[in-house]
Amino acid sequence: MAFSYRAFNENVSFISGWAAFGAFVSIIPWEAIQITDVLGYLIPDIKSGEPLYQIAGTDVYLVTIIIGSVASLLLFALNMRGLAAAATVQKVLCFILVGAAIIGAVAALIGGDAKTGSPSTMSLTPPSTALPPRG
Repeated sequence: MAFSYRAFNENVSFISGWAAFGAFVSIIPWEAIQITDVLGYLIPDIKSGEPLYQIAGTDVYLVTIIIGSVASLLLFALNMRGLAAAATVQKVLCFILVGAAIIGAVAALIGGDAKTGSPSTMSLTPPSTALPPRG
């Protein structure tokens, strides 16, 4: 917000500061949901047992609430430590993501089959939405 204060004035800096805070606060629940979704693919037992409740037809489990809450608190603490710490973690995670993509691409080139990757094998119109001809 120091940049907006220096470039404009105190009012613009105040508004941009609160906008940044609102963006940060609104993204935390999304991150918590996505973290538990990814972990659910890696560890399917996370979403086992009796669900606590449902939201929009999706079961919500106690374990996913705990994981999401802890992840949210960790992300909050990381961002409160400062930009350098958050940038370091983001850099490490970016290298992990690129490394995983490279490993996946190499594995596909070595053990993949070109026929299964061809888009021509897929139908452009799903069968459930295809309309019969009129007549």
